[in-house]
This record gives sequence, structure tokens and C-alpha cells, in this order.
Amino acid sequence: MSTELTSCPHESDVLDLVAIDQWPARADEALRTHVAGCAVCGDLALVASAIAAESHDTAPARVQDATVVWYGARLLARREAAERAARPLLVVQGAALAGIALVLFAGWQTFGTGVLDWVRTVAPESWPTWQSVADWAGSTSRRERWFLAALGAWMVLVPLAFYLVRLTDQQGETGTGRSRV
Repeated sequence: MSTELTSCPHESDVLDLVAIDQWPARADEALRTHVAGCAVCGDLALVASAIAAESHDTAPARVQDATVVWYGARLLARREAAERAARPLLVVQGAALAGIALVLFAGWQTFGTGVLDWVRTVAPESWPTWQSVADWAGSTSRRERWFLAALGAWMVLVPLAFYLVRLTDQQGETGTGRSRV
């Protein structure tokens, strides 16, 4: 039956010298002789010295204060929530612009100069240009009206296209993690 020694009364002496980085330089001859013959103290001195040397070789990790990390996370979450909340509003705004353009076009095609006559009656008398616009619109042919409708649609759709491109660009920046600070 083998009795294996699992602890030694000199372990604390070895650990103290390793902890202050003085093993084996400040150890007396009796302790060095004991460590050379004792398996427990020899293993302890070897492992503790290796761990101490490793801890001296590496620089301590620089960790940010938890409040800074928390504050940054809260700002990011708030900005992402605001962007998510604004997306449906941007879509509704674009749809409203398209709807207004469609209603104006349909009204103009359906009622023609009748809409201009109504605007002329609502407008103050100090605006003489409404009559000239109504006269001009009444004298235009169907072909000219289509041209004017296309021009009006162009004037509405080009800003709408730029608006949607900007919206898509903002959503892309949010998805890729790029910051717009």
C-alpha cells in the first residue's frame, strides 16, 4: 500500500516566496533541499513559478467602466428604437405623396377646367393669374394635358425617389452597424 503525500507543511513557505517573486533566490538552503526532495513542494514551486511568470508577462486587460458601456448600449437601443418607429411613418408619407399626386391627376383629368374655376372663385380678387391659368388650361388639347400630367408626375416622383433612396440608405446604415454620429 502506497501512501502518497498530498500536502506538506512547507507549501506556504514556497508559495510566499513565489508570490513575492523571490523563489528560489531568497529561500534558505534547507527549504531548497526540501523542495528538491519533496514531490508536493517541487510540483508546487514549478507550477506556481510558471503561473507567476505568465502573469508578469501579460499586461492587465483594460476594461471600460460599466456605466460607460451601459450608457452606450442605452443610446444605441434608443436610436434603433426611434429608427424602427419612424419607418412606418416614412412609408406612409411616401404613400401619401403618391396618393395626392394620383388624386390631383385624376381630378384634373375628370373635371378639367372646372377645378381651376373653383380655385379661381375661392382665390382672392387680387390674384389675376388664376384667370389666365384657367383660360390657358381650357385652351389646351388632350395631348398637352398628358404632357403636363407627365411633367407634374415627374415633379412629384423625382423628389419621392430621392426620399426613398435616402430612407433605404439610412436603413442600410442601421443594418450594417455603421454609425451616423
